[in-house]
Amino acid sequence: MNKIVRLIGFILLIISLVLFFKYNKEDTKTESENNVVSTVENNVTNEQEQKPVEIQDDNPIKLGIYLSNASDTKRDLMTEYSNKWVYYNDIVVFNTIFTDKDEIEGGKTKACFAKYYENYDEDISDYRVGFHIHFKTEDEEFDKTILSPKDTEEFFEFLEVYLYDGYHRKDNEWYSHTTEAQFNKETLFTSIKLTTGKKVKEITSDIELDAFTYDNTNKDDFDEKGNYIGKCKASVVVKQEK
Repeated sequence: MNKIVRLIGFILLIISLVLFFKYNKEDTKTESENNVVSTVENNVTNEQEQKPVEIQDDNPIKLGIYLSNASDTKRDLMTEYSNKWVYYNDIVVFNTIFTDKDEIEGGKTKACFAKYYENYDEDISDYRVGFHIHFKTEDEEFDKTILSPKDTEEFFEFLEVYLYDGYHRKDNEWYSHTTEAQFNKETLFTSIKLTTGKKVKEITSDIELDAFTYDNTNKDDFDEKGNYIGKCKASVVVKQEK
């Protein structure tokens, strides 16, 4: 009788061990499969995060920053410019023209701007001109998008920036820079002037200036931080002449 009991106990032990190893193996396999799935998902997520977002931009405009030479026979496309930074003096006046040719005609800003602005087959009446400026001082760094005159106030004591709409002025009419009170949805900046501020000596870097065109009817040309992400942009570096 004892032998039978021991035999039955031995058989039950064998069955228990078989079941234990079977389910433990399945659990290990499931955990391993879950780890593989998790790794694949993480890799897909990382690839999605690293892959740049493609921006759909239908902006047809070509844009250039030109040295303003109203009395000269030509304007040169600028990517770098140098001048002395002496308070209270103008550093430079640039024109924003809707072309990217290396050289265009001189003459009055309104006529020059209108020639290229009105030459597009597409309707570009909703597009406006904006700017982005970047420079460093002894204690601060300015990285600012400029869509209206009020956007220049933050760094005015270092660098005075004046914006001009020459396109909407009457022929042969003298005009000053556009103020915030004058700014409206039709304003089209054709020129930008950089003038030294009272703390200009504290600027420790070059001045990086971008001009760009954006669709005034929506916000697709800017990211969540207000930075321009469209494709129509021109850039110039303004250096201090020693």
